[in-house]
Amino acid sequence: MKYLTHRSPCAVREMFLVVGQVMLNSILQKLHNANYWGLKMDEVTDISVLELLVTFIQYVHDGEVKTNFLFAEDLLKASSSADANTIYTGYQIPKMTELNMEIDKVSSLVSDGASVMLGSRTGLAARLKEVNSGIISIHCICQKLALACVDTANDVEYIGTVEDLLRQLWKYLENFPKRMAIYLKVQEEVNLLTCQRKAETLQPRS
Repeated sequence: MKYLTHRSPCAVREMFLVVGQVMLNSILQKLHNANYWGLKMDEVTDISVLELLVTFIQYVHDGEVKTNFLFAEDLLKASSSADANTIYTGYQIPKMTELNMEIDKVSSLVSDGASVMLGSRTGLAARLKEVNSGIISIHCICQKLALACVDTANDVEYIGTVEDLLRQLWKYLENFPKRMAIYLKVQEEVNLLTCQRKAETLQPRS
């Protein structure tokens, strides 16, 4: 960076876009060589209060399962409703066409389980299955776990107490480097003491 003079916001943005395009091209090359791949999708709201459709891709490359970020699109940019039809006709199919991704290679769709995504008649999965009947639609286990945790915390007092204690600890340490350093030091000492006790227990008898 010492001799780099192009440091304006426009230059930095252009560099990020170029790097992003190179990474995307690398991912697409691997996708085109794969026999099948799965989509992981979710709707999120970012810090600027934009409703985004975030899509990841999962595939096998050189015998290993790879998961990569693919794209994020503003759902309400050209529509007033983020429904299944908007996602399908306005973003998913056009984006796949733009990236030269064959829908016949889609093997699965993982989402949060909302009716917009997994509705049996008009959900995105149903629309995709009209083109590729072999697609398997899956309710993300992380989303299921989150829903289960909410219900459990409300129904089981002990779980709620543990959650409150962890939240209080996090708030106590957040943005306080000195407190965090002391906490880590205590953790190191406790772990060292535990290891010493285990070592003493495991010493062979003479």
